[in-house]
Amino acid sequence: MEFVHYRFLAFLLNAILMFHDTCSRYIGPLSMIGGMVKMNCSDPFDQGVFCWTDNQKAHFIGAFFYGYALQMVASFLAAKMGYNISLRFATLLSGIIQLTVPITIQFSWTLTVVLQAVRGFAAGVFFCASLDVARRWSLEEEGKLAISLSGTTLSAGNGFGPFLVGILSKRLGWAFPYYLSGAIFVLLFFMQCIIVPDNPADAVLMSEKERAMFKKKQQAELTSSTGEEENRYKVSLSTILRRPSLYCLCIYSYVHMSVHNPEFSVIPFYFNEFFGSDTDFLSYLQAGLSMTTAIAVVGWKCLLTLLDRRVSWLKSRMTLLMVPLAIRSINLLVLPFSRNVEASILLLLVNDVMMGSCFSGGLVTVAYELDPFNGPVVFGIVNGVGEFSGFLVPLIRAALTHVDASEAGYWARYEQRWQWFFVLVGSGGLSGVICIAIGLLCWKSEWKMHYTLITNAEQNKKQTMGDEKGYMALDQDKAAC
Repeated sequence: MEFVHYRFLAFLLNAILMFHDTCSRYIGPLSMIGGMVKMNCSDPFDQGVFCWTDNQKAHFIGAFFYGYALQMVASFLAAKMGYNISLRFATLLSGIIQLTVPITIQFSWTLTVVLQAVRGFAAGVFFCASLDVARRWSLEEEGKLAISLSGTTLSAGNGFGPFLVGILSKRLGWAFPYYLSGAIFVLLFFMQCIIVPDNPADAVLMSEKERAMFKKKQQAELTSSTGEEENRYKVSLSTILRRPSLYCLCIYSYVHMSVHNPEFSVIPFYFNEFFGSDTDFLSYLQAGLSMTTAIAVVGWKCLLTLLDRRVSWLKSRMTLLMVPLAIRSINLLVLPFSRNVEASILLLLVNDVMMGSCFSGGLVTVAYELDPFNGPVVFGIVNGVGEFSGFLVPLIRAALTHVDASEAGYWARYEQRWQWFFVLVGSGGLSGVICIAIGLLCWKSEWKMHYTLITNAEQNKKQTMGDEKGYMALDQDKAAC
């Protein structure tokens, strides 16, 4: 039995892993609500199992992100060890941790928190490794398709995760989602070992035609990675850190995430305070917004394909980096002045549609395209910087919106402080647009070189691979950036 398009199995398995990992991140907080922890230790009727302080609860929820914010370290270690083996190890480790949490929590809160942080560190490998999957297992421009697919399933996990975990916790107990999540991670580990070998050409069920395409691709990469081009293919952290483009993308990533993170960490409080929205309404709102992003990724992928046919690579990527972020930033600036729940939801929906561009021509795509071989490391650094906004934005919001309730005109001042917060975040987003525009002048040669290489590859397509359809040797040329 042979699969004609075996490589798509690798893309699909990676997308399933991204979906499951995102869903699993909701197990911690929802299991606490579902009976793992007492909400009120002094209440004799509280059915919770453990009595934790507010500080313990906060650290348990945040422990995953303590490790996840270090994905710049995780991605570099994965590059040194090999992405495929690192992805398998991270998947298996995540499964073991999820299976043991209901046990370790019985005798050690500290150990459980440490394991959650390790699980977050392991999860930092997943998306970075998905960029390597996109490079190794793609023919033609399929790498961008794989990235878009991962972005869609990641966003879908944010939408479905709370509902799936909530239902399981309520009906089967708080421990069951941990056991199920761990079992699925272990199953995915075995599937990775069987379906995704280190060398795509070694896949047992791959058709001979597809195998021949991968061998030609690998031969072209081997030829390009020797001689004067050899250093361009090596993962050198010092070389990466000397690139002006890296710091420009880091700034862009931080403001990009600063505009996005308030949707999960700030907007629920804003809607509750000013519109009286309850938790049920906010749950459905969050799910709807996440699914909007998931669907939007598909639309942006179609637009990306159209733009690549009509305009240059440079103009296409600049458009997809700058325009969506500018619209999202302006919407946040306007949101607190609308004073209307329907208008606010509409602005958030537009923002989530714009967010889909990140995985189809935006930040993730550009990080991959500028350096496919070192892209996972580059993205790990860039996204790691961006994730720091997840800690800082809530702190800034708390500091800005703090008003003494005993002050005269408290409510007017309180509303004004919220407006200041949104203006600050929206202005920061616009600064990211300006940063990319200025950065173009600083590393214009990298962009122009990449565009030139793509153009040359298109012109030499038939000479490189004859008349065989479905393959274009771009990876070795893109890495020259």
